[in-house]
Amino acid sequence: MENIGEFSADGYGMAIISTDLFTEYLKEKKCRGKKLLSYFDKHKELFLSSIKEGRFLPFYQISVFEYTIFISVDEESVELPQGYDEVFRYNNFFLEVGDLGRICFASFDYLEYRLENIKQNITDKEDQIPTGADGHIESYFPAKGFDLSKGIYEFDLVGLERTEKLERESKNYAYVFIFRSNEKADNHNFEKADNDTHHFDIPGYKAQLNTKNEYK
Repeated sequence: MENIGEFSADGYGMAIISTDLFTEYLKEKKCRGKKLLSYFDKHKELFLSSIKEGRFLPFYQISVFEYTIFISVDEESVELPQGYDEVFRYNNFFLEVGDLGRICFASFDYLEYRLENIKQNITDKEDQIPTGADGHIESYFPAKGFDLSKGIYEFDLVGLERTEKLERESKNYAYVFIFRSNEKADNHNFEKADNDTHHFDIPGYKAQLNTKNEYK
C-alpha cells in the first residue's frame, strides 16, 4: 500500500478520472464549458451519462478537509494503515484507465475552475495559502495524480479516522482505494455513486450512525 500524501477536497467533493479518457469523452460530447460542474449542472444528462459510461466518478458532500490518500494495487493481502480505524467500506466500484496510464483525484473546485488543466492531462496541483492567525504558508493539494497501468479495475473505497485524534480536525481522516485488475468488471457506478444511498463523508457518516443508535 502506498501513501500518496494529502488531498484537499475543495468544493465539498472529489472525483476519480482517467484524464485522457475523460478528455476524449468531453470532446466526443462537444463539451465547450470552461467550468465543468457548472456545465454539468446545465446539462444533467451529460453528468449522468459520464457516470454511467465510466468516464467520471464523483464522491460528493464531503467535508473540506485534507485527507491522506492510500492506494493499493493488486495486492493479495491488504492491511489498512496503522493508526487509523475503519469507518466505512464500499466495494466494487469500476474504473477504466486509458493509454496515458495515469488517474487523477480531482477536487470539485479543481474541476470547476481548472478544467483546462485536466484537458492538458495535468493531474497534480499544489496551492500555497496563508493559514492561521499568523498567516503562515501551508500547502494544499486540490489534485493528485497516480500512475496506474492501462486496463479495467474494480476498487473498494474505505473511509478512515485516526485512532488518536490530532488537534486539527481536518487532519484526522483518510481514504483508502484498493484497486484490483479485472477486465470483466461490471460498471455499477451509477448506483454506487448515489450519495442518497451511500454516505461518503467520514465525519458525517459517523454522525449519522450515532443518530441512528440514539433512536434504537
